[in-house]
Amino acid sequence: SGHSDGRTTLHSISVTHRPDFSARFELDLEYHVPDHPPVLVEHRVIEVSPPSDDGGYSIDWAGTFVAQAEKVILDRTPLPNEPGGEVFGGYAGLSVRLAKAAAEFKITSSQQPTGEQSGREHADSKQVGSEQPERMRFRALSVDYSGSLDGTAGGITIVDDPENINSPSPWYVIRNTTTPMTFFSPTVIQLAPMTLARGDSFGLHYRIIVHPTRNTP
Repeated sequence: SGHSDGRTTLHSISVTHRPDFSARFELDLEYHVPDHPPVLVEHRVIEVSPPSDDGGYSIDWAGTFVAQAEKVILDRTPLPNEPGGEVFGGYAGLSVRLAKAAAEFKITSSQQPTGEQSGREHADSKQVGSEQPERMRFRALSVDYSGSLDGTAGGITIVDDPENINSPSPWYVIRNTTTPMTFFSPTVIQLAPMTLARGDSFGLHYRIIVHPTRNTP
């Protein structure tokens, strides 16, 4: 049918615009099978900062999830080293897919990423360029993906709140120049599924920083 087996329903939303061009979004979301009660609900608050003089801004993204069904299993495509694993296994959650026209990408993290395909660690620097493998999985408190678009440099940093579950977060990073697909995500359940009983809750909070120029380690 072209539709997912599950549905995400926006139950309510409120938006606040401020004179300084900042904004607040408050949403209530339900996750369910069509025509069935929700198995999981989420209250999400998104705070967008005023833009700085150089055009940068930040987004604070916070979600509180509560299980509604007797048992809720949050799972993901298995990792390559797991039964039924796929090369794209493990990613699930807040994600950024960058513009296809962007180029000269460089990944910078608070930790030194390990290349899954090459299996070697980039021990010489926390910032790596042309030698970066196509896919990486590693744990870090923050990751930046910077590049250039029409000759102008810029990037996006995501910062993991240390109080998030499984922090420092596992990350999934793709730098595929063939497709092309440039993508990164804090994948909170990458290493293992998570099971909730009815009434169990958890929160996730990230800060997304959109910045001109390139970030350094």
